[in-house]
Amino acid sequence: MDLGASLQIVNISASESVFINSSESLDSYGDNLHITWLIHVPAGMSALLKFTDFSLEYGYDFLNVGFGSEPGLEETRLITLSGEQRPTAGKSEKDGIRTRHQTSWLQFITDSITEGTKYNGFSVKISAIDEGVDHRPQDYSNEKIHLPDYAGGSEVVKLDSNALVSYVFEAREGACIGMYLKEFRTTDRSAILYIGDGQEVGKRDTVLHRLVDTTGQFDAFPVESSGRWMWLMFTNSYRSEVNDEKSGFKLRITEIKPLITLTPGIPLNFSFNASESEQPTGSNVYAAAWEVGAPPGTNIRLKFLKLEMDTNLEFFMVGDGWTYIRYEQYRYAVSSGRCYSDTDGTRPLDDVIINLSRVFIGFYGYDKGEDCIIDVELSVVEKDGMYYYCFFVFFKTPLILLH
Repeated sequence: MDLGASLQIVNISASESVFINSSESLDSYGDNLHITWLIHVPAGMSALLKFTDFSLEYGYDFLNVGFGSEPGLEETRLITLSGEQRPTAGKSEKDGIRTRHQTSWLQFITDSITEGTKYNGFSVKISAIDEGVDHRPQDYSNEKIHLPDYAGGSEVVKLDSNALVSYVFEAREGACIGMYLKEFRTTDRSAILYIGDGQEVGKRDTVLHRLVDTTGQFDAFPVESSGRWMWLMFTNSYRSEVNDEKSGFKLRITEIKPLITLTPGIPLNFSFNASESEQPTGSNVYAAAWEVGAPPGTNIRLKFLKLEMDTNLEFFMVGDGWTYIRYEQYRYAVSSGRCYSDTDGTRPLDDVIINLSRVFIGFYGYDKGEDCIIDVELSVVEKDGMYYYCFFVFFKTPLILLH
């Protein structure tokens, strides 16, 4: 039976702060408690939690933090706190935890027995802060952001238990966010790294990837947003306290814009001639890539007009999205034979339709072949497979050499 079950509504204005305590005296707390605080702040703001005291029985008494108007739902829980490590959002205890939502909740649950050590409970100062984007386009130096952004040099910044870090990123209109994991450190699965689409941090149905250990980390990255926004949330739970384990991550954020933007009804002729490209100094490898974008909700069609490459020495590739590191992204690759336009003769290579509005096309070769010529028509296709019929417009893209 819950002897201490209660629900308290806390409304916080833009200019005030409220303290929530586990008990009046802050020298102990009761058994069988189930106390919930539902916190509301003004629109466009979220709650900032700064803990001044924190001492709970490890693994038996808990403070859950979540968002939304239905307290206790697992799908809206952000983190579970326990033990005696003061909760923070970074290396310093001054860094408060941001709930990232206008409505959030705290839920304090204790068991029936407290043995041995006397625990004081918790005290948290809650303020309303402006919610929004942490990194905007003007923040991208050389188109990259390295996180965490507090001092740590080239090493992974490791966080204590009861830590919750979150960010929201924004790209320019027509661009997206690419996130590349450099390193992730945890040994007992106590830390979780969430990467999500949009701006609603922690919302489960927007999660693009969830990483709980170092196994397979390079298979999971990079991650690409569907629109202009992406969020990240890193939680290091109370469980790491018992082993004095610190977990951390290091990653790079990049804004990606297409080099080629397609318009419905206007196909583009893409041409590449290896003999006209420059070879990187000291290398016999040639690589070039082009990001192609179409309106959201449409597909992209590739029609081969001419293709001449040395078999098994030169390759033409088509892949999903605008990031081109993962092998499973590749939808199509060819490195054999010759193909000519319909006006010059037969064209044995079929058209390629990618069921996405973003693709990358690339060329990779081990030697500079003067006979390597690629001529492809790019056009927008409706989702039902119907083409936009149109007149021909020709366009030649610049070459990007990947070093």
